[in-house]
Amino acid sequence: MKNSTMSTRLNPGFLSELIGNAVSAFKNQANACAARALAALENTMHSSPVLP
Repeated sequence: MKNSTMSTRLNPGFLSELIGNAVSAFKNQANACAARALAALENTMHSSPVLP
């Protein structure tokens, strides 16, 4: 099978590093998105005269 030869040729350390990089990049993006959403929420709360 082609898949088994591909997996044996791949370096496991490289694969785990690739996954780790993808996970950390996803976390960084999620954190930045959450920070922007929080800042926008705080801005709307401060600008509105009456809080709900």
